[in-house]
Amino acid sequence: MPEASPTAPPPLPKSQPSFGKRHSTIIKLLGVGALVLILLIPLTMITGVLNDRLQRRNEAVTEITSSWGKEQSVIGPVLGIPYQYKFKAVKEMPAPDGKMERREVEETAIANAYFLPEMLTLNGDAQTQMLHRGIYGAAVFRAQVKLSGRFAPPDFGALKIDIKDVQWKDAFVTIAVNDLRGTREGIVLDWGGTKRPLLPGSQVPGYTTGATAPLGGDKPIGAPVEFSIPLDFNGSEGIYFAPFGVQNEATLKSNWPDPAFRGAFLPAERSVRADGFDPKWKISYYGRNYPQAWTSRNETNGSPPTRFRSHFSARSFCRSWTRIDTSSAPLNTACSFLSSCSRHFFSSKSLPGRRFIRSNI
Repeated sequence: MPEASPTAPPPLPKSQPSFGKRHSTIIKLLGVGALVLILLIPLTMITGVLNDRLQRRNEAVTEITSSWGKEQSVIGPVLGIPYQYKFKAVKEMPAPDGKMERREVEETAIANAYFLPEMLTLNGDAQTQMLHRGIYGAAVFRAQVKLSGRFAPPDFGALKIDIKDVQWKDAFVTIAVNDLRGTREGIVLDWGGTKRPLLPGSQVPGYTTGATAPLGGDKPIGAPVEFSIPLDFNGSEGIYFAPFGVQNEATLKSNWPDPAFRGAFLPAERSVRADGFDPKWKISYYGRNYPQAWTSRNETNGSPPTRFRSHFSARSFCRSWTRIDTSSAPLNTACSFLSSCSRHFFSSKSLPGRRFIRSNI
């Protein structure tokens, strides 16, 4: 019989892969994570240095602006005329039998009627300079502004005020300005060719800082009156102007080479050069939602004002502002940073829907 062929030997067991090969993907991910954590250490150190530098810059800017002058707003002028009015009130009064009873009585009080100008022209010149604290600098300005225009004769009939109740001798013209520390001379109102000094304190509703000129005349205002008010003040973050007239024209020039324009109204004309800029605005009262005349009896708290503005700013730190000029600004230059147009700046007692011109440094 033939011999049986020997059976094949069983296959050798395959060698098991190493731990590294079996978990290579996990090891790579852990290595990448470790590298990220290691790189976060110098990043955290750099962030700490940047935050410290930013805090020091803000402190330096605060020191400069608190001494020189901060953001400025010029509101007005407003013609105010007091008048008497009667109203009924319920008071407790003694009855013939000695008991107290409530009776309706008529009383007299004083309120103010406010009138805005028919024509308002604003000419401003803001010359900027750099002030320094250490390596940090802030752009500040000195502004010379002239408010001029014309007031129409007050129409008390539209306000339902009897002309015989008007107290002409106490009439006044008032403006509101945030900070008049930089004013070097007395402010004088030219009212129809008559010079009248403005005294400290504003009577614009919702504002306290500014100046007021008593007109001091017993005669009614029966004809249009031309006026002018020259102002001279310091500032550092911006200038606001309120277009209070039926027709408003504003011209602002400056030596700042890097402006930006945004807000409720853009300039009708603009000229941006390396040695400064020169915008012009023309606005009618149709772009706002408050009247030309009102009384202190029907004041209402308004929403934050919308604005149109012309910014002078340092590109290094204010990159979220819209630019119309990409010229470079000096390093370490500081400026006020506004994150949005909806920043609440004015008093909640301001007129509803007030719109502003703004020029920011």
